[in-house]
Amino acid sequence: MNLLAGHLFGDFLLQNDWLARTKIQSIFSMILHCLLYTFGIWLFSHWEINKLAIVFITHFIIDYFGIGKKIYPNLINPKNKSLPMWLNLVYDQSFHIIVLGILK
Repeated sequence: MNLLAGHLFGDFLLQNDWLARTKIQSIFSMILHCLLYTFGIWLFSHWEINKLAIVFITHFIIDYFGIGKKIYPNLINPKNKSLPMWLNLVYDQSFHIIVLGILK
């Protein structure tokens, strides 16, 4: 439960509108987003630096390449029909939570 709380805190509560908009346009914003997310995970888990490094790197990869919002939806929906925005968010968040579950 702590990991889920850390995930929600880091990925949503610590993010402001500017960061949510610019993280897909700026590497600096993406790194800041991933640092805040990793801080949220640390705050609720007190994991060691090696696990936190994995959290940061995987979060960066998932968000930067759009694995949950672009790549995976295209794999399961190859005809490129538009999926609801909330469903893409569910896919994206699922990948982040799966990483945390594996690391636990």
